[in-house]
Amino acid sequence: MILQNIDYLMDREREVLLKTCIRYIELPISGRQRIEAYDLVWTWYDRLLAYPHGNDEDRLHHFWERCIVEEGCTPSDALVRLVYEILEGYDERGVDIIDDAIALNIAHERMAAWRARKASGLE
Repeated sequence: MILQNIDYLMDREREVLLKTCIRYIELPISGRQRIEAYDLVWTWYDRLLAYPHGNDEDRLHHFWERCIVEEGCTPSDALVRLVYEILEGYDERGVDIIDDAIALNIAHERMAAWRARKASGLE
């Protein structure tokens, strides 16, 4: 019974995420652009903007504009490409922008290195 409820909720979420939404974005060279994209794409774009260790809005817009020019994409398609490329890069490096514990991860790595040095008699 609970799995059916979860399946229903997931289906509803899928419907919401696949609705399109329009935003107006100011890009560095081409100016104000009308961008239509799935809510799913906008949600991930907003997460990229909110991630404190990532690119700021100006840098994202710069990459977005480059994608439009260099790949000949529409601004909407370039947004999808931008979000995909950045998220894929984070995934390859093991970065989780939603549940980020970068300071904790660094501390764990440094403690492990210290323990290794101590065990080898270097510390």
